[in-house]
Amino acid sequence: WKKEIIYWKLEGLRRILHERQKGRGVLMCDCDVTFRAPVQETYEADVVLSPNYWGRTDLLVSNPEHHYNSELHLVHGLINAGYVMASHEYVAQKWLELYLNGIGGFYEQKLLELFPQLFRVAFFDARHNFGKWRFASPNSDVISLHTHLREEARNCNAPANAEIKLMAQQAGAKARFH
Repeated sequence: WKKEIIYWKLEGLRRILHERQKGRGVLMCDCDVTFRAPVQETYEADVVLSPNYWGRTDLLVSNPEHHYNSELHLVHGLINAGYVMASHEYVAQKWLELYLNGIGGFYEQKLLELFPQLFRVAFFDARHNFGKWRFASPNSDVISLHTHLREEARNCNAPANAEIKLMAQQAGAKARFH
């Protein structure tokens, strides 16, 4: 990931929140999120975060910060930065400030674990932002799917990743024809 691209993602969120009425939430999602149903929940929070709901915690990846292998969920974080709803500009401003100061690790994502200490936080339930990191096949009640369409599937998750992609493609096709 390039630092300046992440900067503009966070700055874009800050600008949108600045222009909107205070207290009205803005859902910022990565472009590879497909919705199968609308987000209908109401949240009383400054920010709503999407836990990764890690399906496995035994996988190791190299950790460049510490020069040894660490558990995947500890390196990449407990929260997913590709699916966040914020209701105030100060949330995006603080996120940007922390990111630019190098706080947190794994780009702009891992530092989201600090947000419960800084803001009123709510969490999306497991029906939201279903991605390959869950190492499972999605249920029929999934609201949104997070696919990395051009990324090669890891051997340990290939069947589930294929199912997630297929469900997202079906939802996209259905949306185009309605």
